[in-house]
Amino acid sequence: QWTGRDLCTEAQWEKAARGGCEFSADELACEALGRTYPWGNEPPNCSLVIMVGSGGEPSGCGNSGTSEVCSRSPAGDSLYGLCDMAGNVYEWTLDAYFRDYYCNGPDSTGQSLCENCGTPFGGTAAWMNPLATGSVSSHATRGGGYHSTQSYLTVSNRNYVAAVSSNYYTGIRCCRTP
Repeated sequence: QWTGRDLCTEAQWEKAARGGCEFSADELACEALGRTYPWGNEPPNCSLVIMVGSGGEPSGCGNSGTSEVCSRSPAGDSLYGLCDMAGNVYEWTLDAYFRDYYCNGPDSTGQSLCENCGTPFGGTAAWMNPLATGSVSSHATRGGGYHSTQSYLTVSNRNYVAAVSSNYYTGIRCCRTP
């Protein structure tokens, strides 16, 4: 609060990681919607992201834990030039975590961004973020951590952390509305 910012909502986080369609005449055809990772569609490797090394060894590409912020910049940056949107640490969001929210939440339209619904991305409908107000059991995390494998590093991957917890693989990113 003292910075004039807050934790990012999942929607803010994903736009920052995936990029926007500001320069595209056709929103559905814009490059950002097709980006699998913050840097594009090239599979993760240790020059782009802090992650589990090849073969799944827990060395974090030669590291035993997190690395200096932006140590893979600019190669692993998002379209907006943001570093560490995948790997290094999971990022705690403002939203409460509900596994099937984007499939069955109050504002869903039957079209979904979540993989476990069995429906592909479709349309431009946006769902209200399930903001964590009051007492919630867990918050959504995004981006994967240094110990993550490739599937956890996608811009669409969602995970969670207990609302009252402390660990070495979850961090924060602040956002503000322009």
